[in-house]
Amino acid sequence: RRAVCPWITRDCHGYFVEGKFDQMQKARPYSTFRTAFGDLCEMILARGDETTSMISNIIIRAVGRSVGSITSEIIPNLVKIIGPQPPDSTELMGHERQSRFDYVIRTFVSAISQPEHPVVIFLDDLQWADEASLNLMRTLVMKSSAMIVGSYREDEVSPDSFLGKLLRGEEAINVSQIRVQPLDKSAVENLVSYALRMSRRLIRPLADVVLNKTDGNTFFVVHLLVTLRDGGLLLYDSKHQLWRWNLDEL
Repeated sequence: RRAVCPWITRDCHGYFVEGKFDQMQKARPYSTFRTAFGDLCEMILARGDETTSMISNIIIRAVGRSVGSITSEIIPNLVKIIGPQPPDSTELMGHERQSRFDYVIRTFVSAISQPEHPVVIFLDDLQWADEASLNLMRTLVMKSSAMIVGSYREDEVSPDSFLGKLLRGEEAINVSQIRVQPLDKSAVENLVSYALRMSRRLIRPLADVVLNKTDGNTFFVVHLLVTLRDGGLLLYDSKHQLWRWNLDEL
């Protein structure tokens, strides 16, 4: 993300938003998209009245002014772009309501995502996503021009789960998968060097310990460094502006 975000926003003049699914939030559908789309609305507003007005006109032409409560639950900030909306004239139920909801959301995303202003949505921890959010993700992949990038823990996804079927392409969407391999010695040294802002020569003994304890798992490498710092085993020397540790204590 650290490399992709500035490339999308600065070099491609696009939008990069992200959301992280939480195991404790599965009972709150769309909560992750609510965060991501809220940030997207704020980015649009930050680009000025001309951009905001253009996107507002596209959305209103496509779905009319009766967006109503269908989207207020997931994009409350949308009102800042298209203005106050009248309440729903009729209450939609079941499949009809879901279809309308999907249409409004993908229209909103497609209005923003243009070749000259691409939209990339990064979704972390997909293994904890609720089914409603996964359905919305599928809709955006199939019918919007945004790029959806997700990450998940392979050992926590059942082949028979909805996410498992999506990943196998059983839900009529094209999925490209990149399996993240363990970091090798050189990569761990680079990561530790970057995190501590110290040369590879100085951190090499620490990196060896980190590699042995984590087997090169990126998540565990970062987690271990944080744990060592919080536990007082990795201390910052402000006088010499570097980190210190005792290998015998690690």
